[in-house]
Amino acid sequence: MRNNRGQSMVEYILLVLVIVVTIRTLVKSELVQSIFGPNGKFTSAIGKQMEHTYQHGYSGPRYQGVIDYGTVNHPGYKNGGESRFFTGTERYGEE
Repeated sequence: MRNNRGQSMVEYILLVLVIVVTIRTLVKSELVQSIFGPNGKFTSAIGKQMEHTYQHGYSGPRYQGVIDYGTVNHPGYKNGGESRFFTGTERYGEE
């Protein structure tokens, strides 16, 4: 009976080891790295979209027009007459 328990434990350890080695091999493969690696297609696309969203305040790969940064009509500031920023009803310091 003791031998069966020990054998089961060894089998489970070997099974986990095989699964870990298989996953590690797949993750390090060139195909997966070309998609999800530091310079992969997916990683680059997501990175560009996140940079654009952070810079412009709206989601999208790029703005399809000319942005005049000298006005308040920047699409990240004002969209359709409404701003994403809010202020109080009275000036600061006034009661």
